[in-house]
Amino acid sequence: MFEDRPSEPEWRSWTWVILWLLSIFASIPLARSVEAWVREHLGQHAFGWFVVGVVVASAALAVIAVVRAGARAPVQRRRGSLVWLIGIALVFVVSTATLWSNPEEAMHFVQYGGLGALLHRAFAHRLADRSIYLVAGLGGALIGCLDEAIQWITPMRYFGMRDIGLNGYASVLVQLAIAKGIDPAWIEPSFSTRGLQAVVRAAALFWTLLLVFTLNTPARVDAYASSVVWLQPLADNPSTMVEYGHRYRDPEIGVFPSRLSPEALRLSDEEQGPEVGGLVAGWSGSYDDFLASHPPHREPYAHEFRVHLFRRDANIGRYGRSGDEAARRRYALIAVREDLILRRYFSQALEACGCALGPERQELERVAPRSADYES
Repeated sequence: MFEDRPSEPEWRSWTWVILWLLSIFASIPLARSVEAWVREHLGQHAFGWFVVGVVVASAALAVIAVVRAGARAPVQRRRGSLVWLIGIALVFVVSTATLWSNPEEAMHFVQYGGLGALLHRAFAHRLADRSIYLVAGLGGALIGCLDEAIQWITPMRYFGMRDIGLNGYASVLVQLAIAKGIDPAWIEPSFSTRGLQAVVRAAALFWTLLLVFTLNTPARVDAYASSVVWLQPLADNPSTMVEYGHRYRDPEIGVFPSRLSPEALRLSDEEQGPEVGGLVAGWSGSYDDFLASHPPHREPYAHEFRVHLFRRDANIGRYGRSGDEAARRRYALIAVREDLILRRYFSQALEACGCALGPERQELERVAPRSADYES
């Protein structure tokens, strides 16, 4: 696919890119349902093993291609190519392992690794120098930004800067694999003027989008949503692009973020805690309905209390259902630390809703690693 310059019409290469993009975008509204089904029927780590399988299979195919083409290359070059291909495959596998507590996030590697490969093939019709790697990598990162922007306006989905990083990371790693592992002979070792112009344009657009995202705070969303009729639904969007709040460090808990300063959080617990706790106790709708009805930029205390409570209880449920001892320790750790956050910083709401843990807390504390770092 990469050793020779594409011989098919350019439109066909871009058709594959578009089809791959459609598959990514079509998965956005379905992702939560698919994740729930996979967790229930195939197990929590099915996504992670799938990604590892795709990485190993792709690396194996690339290694076979390099070995078959070995007669045309010096032995030292072939060995270097194999080392790069195997090394990058290991980087993907290790990166997947770091996401093992939420392995569905590793699907970014498959989606944007594949996209990076297809973009390289499509740009090869116009670029034949080293700029193709930068343009294809930045192209994948740009589409990753668009992906997250679509998720921001999609019900039940959320924007994430971290996911933008995962998307770009996968796209760039694939370019590195092509450049160092396959090293197509038709790519000139220098940079063309046309290629550098394309790189500059792509980089400028990428950084412009990131700047727009970092400035798109809830207050600004409210401002322009109230001025433009067709943007009004964004004013009640529970998903936020970026917020600037406070980072708490508690020696017994770890790290957790809050939109409220320590003093504001203490006062909110005293003044709003009983009311919010009663509201949560009597809530008949879903968790997502609650978050939508109490957006974080308008009711930060109520929103944060409900999120911590949900995270605690969801991991207690996973702890009870899991048969994997390592996973159970992780779930117990999350449940215990979230419960500490609730008891220490949201005590009035916790008492008012009757959500304090009973005897199960002692078992969770016994199982949870005491010295482990934690970030909520």
